[in-house]
Amino acid sequence: SDDPNASRWGRYFNLFAVSSQFDGKLIGESEIAYSALAFSPLAEQQPLMTRLGVNGKWGKAGYGLSYRTFGQGFVPLAGARVEHERDESQLWGEYDFGLFRLRGAAGETFETDSFTQQLTLTRTAATSFHINKPTWSVLLSSSYSSIGRSQPLNAKSFAFANGLALIYRPV
Repeated sequence: SDDPNASRWGRYFNLFAVSSQFDGKLIGESEIAYSALAFSPLAEQQPLMTRLGVNGKWGKAGYGLSYRTFGQGFVPLAGARVEHERDESQLWGEYDFGLFRLRGAAGETFETDSFTQQLTLTRTAATSFHINKPTWSVLLSSSYSSIGRSQPLNAKSFAFANGLALIYRPV
């Protein structure tokens, strides 16, 4: 195109599709995006993101799974440039008990360092407890991650994180 800002800001293309079946009990989503915002991708880079997801709600139970891939050089609209190819998958479920909502999730991220060819596999399990009232809410969260690297041979590390969010909304 002849747009002078296109070369300055890069290009972005996004295609998103969604389909809902069984009154919202099964919702399928797919997305593909090309983005080289503010950067010129190198010849070997594929600045693409693809995503497939299925989720739904049945009564007070919610559930879902998703799979995303990021190509090296992809730049999300609200984030930093993806330096290394990455695949992410997540499975989650939640239940609304009325007074509070409990959610559990498990996920996996697989990343290849484009410079060293080192592989990193991160597996995470998380849970959250959420109370939401008209003037306040509380969120307690906890997660555990196992991070495995191919070099040095089968190197592993672990991460444990807890969170607390308190929100007050004056009326």
